[in-house]
Amino acid sequence: MVEKKKPGTSVPAKVEDTADMAALYEADAGTGFEGTTNEDYIIPFIKLLQKMSPEVDQDSGSFIEGAKAGMFIDTGTSELLESVDFIPCYYHRTIVEWRDRDSGGGFVAQHDVGYEQNFSKDDSGRYITPNGTYLADTRYFFGLRLKSDGDTSPVVVSFTSTQLKKSRTWLTRMQALKFTKKDGSRATFPIFSHTWQLTSVPEENERGSWRGYKIDIVGPIQNPALVNAARKAAEMFRSTASRVKPPVDGARPAEADVPF
Repeated sequence: MVEKKKPGTSVPAKVEDTADMAALYEADAGTGFEGTTNEDYIIPFIKLLQKMSPEVDQDSGSFIEGAKAGMFIDTGTSELLESVDFIPCYYHRTIVEWRDRDSGGGFVAQHDVGYEQNFSKDDSGRYITPNGTYLADTRYFFGLRLKSDGDTSPVVVSFTSTQLKKSRTWLTRMQALKFTKKDGSRATFPIFSHTWQLTSVPEENERGSWRGYKIDIVGPIQNPALVNAARKAAEMFRSTASRVKPPVDGARPAEADVPF
């Protein structure tokens, strides 16, 4: 039976990693990508779906069969995930400027931390510019998603609004992980030393209800190849973090359905 594809969508072909395929393409490995740099690729986001996310809305053009609030989606592959095994490799804080959804919505720019202090807050606590845009304190964790087949892919997990406390707690937990060096002194593990699992939990306040992050440690990474991959990913993210653009739901920021 042939799987039918929706108009305007494409499904990447699955290539079986067999000995025959390896022999066929070994001499040509990587050919054609010589002129590319990190700036030529997008870094997918891991998005936590909310009850108003378009992927959950059957009347939306972005609807995905089986999508439910509380699930995650890899924006690069459109995979739906109940949980995400994640290796954080680089942390970046920025101030993201958005157009309000009533004005068409959409990403405007990123600014250094402190830029928001030039403006006043509205009744909901958002910093508002004279142009009517608003500023969101945003924390990005760049890292590797561990797939069920053992492979990895670079992704970004973002925290803003009600989830900022979660990001601060996560960083505190990471910095508390110590090891003893050869000279007997104690040192902090690198950020990519452990795998963490992301799931979601229901949350609410006086403005409404939503799904928030739940973050649990899985354990240390002891596979040298995986450690090396994480180390290289950290170097890549360090040079690209300031240029990342958050995903949008049409004209809305990915976390617009979470009460501010």
